[in-house]
Amino acid sequence: MHGMAAEGVTKIEAHGGGMGCALINTDVFRKASYPWYDWVNYGDANRGMLSEDLYFCALCRASGIPIYTDVRVGCGHLFRHVQWPD
Repeated sequence: MHGMAAEGVTKIEAHGGGMGCALINTDVFRKASYPWYDWVNYGDANRGMLSEDLYFCALCRASGIPIYTDVRVGCGHLFRHVQWPD
């Protein structure tokens, strides 16, 4: 998400994102209904599957909980190798 915010802006509202590097206020778990994480299989090859992290983001939005990202933070993703953002 680097480069997407105006100069000097460090926090932007996001539609959703991966949960591998996330800070979540514990109030979120009191406001959003359980289960907080789940997989959604749409049964449609064009829509595919919604992963548990994006399910959580959709649940937050449906519960009126905004999602923000700090554009100064870059997190990699661990596969068989470590993939770091540019």
